[in-house]
Amino acid sequence: MNNVEVVSKLGDWFSTKLQCIQYHDDTKAYVVGVLSKYKKIDEKEDLSNSSIILEYVYASETSSFASYQKIGDWVLWCSVLHPEHIKDYRRLILNTGQMSYYSCYKIMNKSWPVYENLADSLPVIVNDVRTALFLSK
Repeated sequence: MNNVEVVSKLGDWFSTKLQCIQYHDDTKAYVVGVLSKYKKIDEKEDLSNSSIILEYVYASETSSFASYQKIGDWVLWCSVLHPEHIKDYRRLILNTGQMSYYSCYKIMNKSWPVYENLADSLPVIVNDVRTALFLSK
């Protein structure tokens, strides 16, 4: 018989599952926030039918923090929870997410280290989070 786990607050569930990950508390909290935020993906946040490269070009042309953040967050969410969607272009998409987070870091005058951590370690973070959630790599 299957055991069903009732989850009343998705953020609390992710937070509990990710306790074992050894990252800065801010980075871990950010990841939990991103994973929880996308529980019901909003059309304007969903990039699954968009070109990530064109989205990045737009963000670069406008120097838009929100656009860079949207790209990075979508790449993080999709890489953790729906890696099959990006399997053919995984490296390119992860690199674009890293560049997006680094752009957020620069726009914030390098004052928010969480974006630097995400930029530097996104592929490792994705693998660690998937492992912590008991998902296959």
